[in-house]
Amino acid sequence: MAAFRRPKNLRDSLVHSSASRRDTVGSGPCNISRCMTCTSITSSTTFTSTITRKSYNILHSLSCHSLNVIYLITCNLCSKQCVGLTSQTLRKRFNTHRFNTNNDRGDAVAKHFNLPGHTISHAKITPIDQLLTADMIGLQNKETFWIHSLQTLEPQDTLRIAGPPTPHRRSTQVAGTSEQVVLLTQPTTKLPCQLPSTKVMHTSVHPGVLWEEPHQTQSINDDRRVPS
Repeated sequence: MAAFRRPKNLRDSLVHSSASRRDTVGSGPCNISRCMTCTSITSSTTFTSTITRKSYNILHSLSCHSLNVIYLITCNLCSKQCVGLTSQTLRKRFNTHRFNTNNDRGDAVAKHFNLPGHTISHAKITPIDQLLTADMIGLQNKETFWIHSLQTLEPQDTLRIAGPPTPHRRSTQVAGTSEQVVLLTQPTTKLPCQLPSTKVMHTSVHPGVLWEEPHQTQSINDDRRVPS
């Protein structure tokens, strides 16, 4: 009995290329058929804050198909940025941003890319960090860390600000300790990539910069900045 092996075709080559891409540290397209995010995702091993000009390394192999990621959206026209999180695949989350923008929904990303001269095609998305397990608290902690590091909070109609209005101050005691912390509340400020929620702010190492602090936030030490 004779057996014959089919020669490799174009499909085999594309599948092999996609699998190899996931073994490479950095961000890049998933190369999955009909993925609408591949043309918007950044192919890079680093990402940079357009405010601080600091660059950071991407430590995971990330693509449009990655789950449980922190992502950075950058406007190609005005260099404004926002940080968001998703427990779904990145392409599903970006599809939501695209849908909201095309239908003029009320979130800040949609508002920005509906400004005169802007379209969603001006958005570049970069997955910058990932949790390997589904843990929403851990994902929120990472999002808070990168919002602070990249300084991407926004007021009403932009994706970010360098210094918001002076917030209200109040002191509270950390449960089980004698430590006092100062909380800053800013009810008019919201995160660009999430639905509005109760805002509890506190000061960063940079005066005048605020970011949202999720409940049960833990300390994250992430020294991945690219040397200048």
